[in-house]
Amino acid sequence: MQQIPFDYKKFRAETLLKYNQELDETSASILFILQDEQRTAFAEQRSLINAASKKINDSRRILALDNDNPRWQAFWFGMGYGGMALIIAILIAGGFWVYYTYEEKQQEKLPVLNQWYKDYYDKTQNLPKKAVAEYLRNNPVP
Repeated sequence: MQQIPFDYKKFRAETLLKYNQELDETSASILFILQDEQRTAFAEQRSLINAASKKINDSRRILALDNDNPRWQAFWFGMGYGGMALIIAILIAGGFWVYYTYEEKQQEKLPVLNQWYKDYYDKTQNLPKKAVAEYLRNNPVP
């Protein structure tokens, strides 16, 4: 470990001014040693962090944020490589499904609707307007 000159009086005066605590020589020397060890530990951690950040910055794949469109960049990062094709396929399949179910429902309604129109025509052909309105109120269109 590197030897750093230690001035007891100066260190005690700094501690007194900064923390308003008066220390004897033993406690001042212990505090100085702990602070020195902390500084060396932090220096080692700082060098490791700097090395890791340098590796990240030098990597082939850019991890930097696009400052103009960060949400758009996050969206495409989450989508991966085949995300847009997946979205289009889901939309097309959904469109076909909605169209098919709509046509199926219309085909199911057609015989009932034809029967209703036949009954409406047969029963209201010779009735006045008020009776037709009453018939429609009692028998709505399916």
